[in-house]
Amino acid sequence: MPCSRIVRSHACLQFGKATAVAVWLASATAAAAESDIEPAVRARLEAQVTLADVLELALARSPGLAEVRSRVQAGLQQSRADGRWPDLQFKYEQWSVPLRRPWDLGSSMALMFGVQQVIPPALSARRQAAAAQAEAWSANERTRRLDLRAQVRRAYAQYYEASAQLNLHREHADLIAKLLELSRAGYQSGRRSQQDVLRLSLEVSRIHGTLVHMEPERRSAQALLNALMNRPLDAPLGPPAALQPPEADLEDVAVQGRDVEKNRPELAAAEAAVRRTQALLQAARGNARTPSFMVGLDYMYMPMDRHQHTYGAMLGVGLPWLNPGRGDEERAAAHQVVAEREALEAAKLAVRYEVANAQLQWESARASFEVLERDIIVQAQRNLDAARALYAAGQSDASSLVDAARIYLEIQVERVEALAHVETAAADLARARAEETTP
Repeated sequence: MPCSRIVRSHACLQFGKATAVAVWLASATAAAAESDIEPAVRARLEAQVTLADVLELALARSPGLAEVRSRVQAGLQQSRADGRWPDLQFKYEQWSVPLRRPWDLGSSMALMFGVQQVIPPALSARRQAAAAQAEAWSANERTRRLDLRAQVRRAYAQYYEASAQLNLHREHADLIAKLLELSRAGYQSGRRSQQDVLRLSLEVSRIHGTLVHMEPERRSAQALLNALMNRPLDAPLGPPAALQPPEADLEDVAVQGRDVEKNRPELAAAEAAVRRTQALLQAARGNARTPSFMVGLDYMYMPMDRHQHTYGAMLGVGLPWLNPGRGDEERAAAHQVVAEREALEAAKLAVRYEVANAQLQWESARASFEVLERDIIVQAQRNLDAARALYAAGQSDASSLVDAARIYLEIQVERVEALAHVETAAADLARARAEETTP
């Protein structure tokens, strides 16, 4: 039963196959980078794992985050390139070279060397579009960072849950083992029945079987944390520091939820996309209504003429009014603006729901934990104490004591699950609100 809960909680973290493959690939190069971690930090991790240390290492050493930073820099450079003029062209021409003597350039009418430059219209609008695209890339970097923080917090909650439940089952196994020794001694003295000994022996075997299934869950959670920190999967980790239910003013959470649109990078990226399409629309209008220009300057050597050294100038003007494709481009750009505006509104609705739902989930998880902490676990403890007293007085058999101990264990396991659920819900709420503070 407890093992199945761990499996369910593991599934609820929603790390799909793609994430697992990415984690495995990231860990393949982590062994070489393990030496980069400061000895003091490594010693702390091996003594006791804290969420602050894991977050710090994950943010500093994540290959995925390094990748998106490099892509942002590439995008920024590309945006600058998009706002520049086309290449300056070098031109060479030779006129009227006799076909009978194609190598005799001295008999040609003219040899020309020149440069020409195309001056496109609406260049400022394209620069604005490139700048908006750069803002979207920067917002995407923050999105990836927020996703990584939330993923680390969920993984830490999973590691805490698996470790704490394993410890609880070990403590339960020790308790039943001690009761078994007492029962055997009582059976030898004639105060206990053989049925009590057999019942407790069966419970010990059942717990040992459960422990066999639980240890791989803890190692899996440990491997995930190591992978997120870009360490070898089997790198040693100490026990996790105890989770504390986050204290927060729910009314303050609701107030901040109304301003979350100012913080969400996804909305910043969507707004930048709207500005980009608006600038592209301006550029399309400029291309449709403003001609492009091409200027050129040539040096001409005319060996057969009296004036051998001359120059030439050229001016070309585009005629966009005669090209129906320019109107098509303008209309397409207008539709793109409408589409991006609707996408922004849809993103705002999604964010509002996400914040509201994350807050409700957090409040629900918090309330469930408080009920367990305040009432249920206290009653389970009293039930176990009463069963122990009755068994010690010889007024009950081992079955009643085992049932009471198992109920107490189940309630403790539920408390650990509830606490991990609170942390996971808090991570989701922080992600929805785009918070980057370490709890």
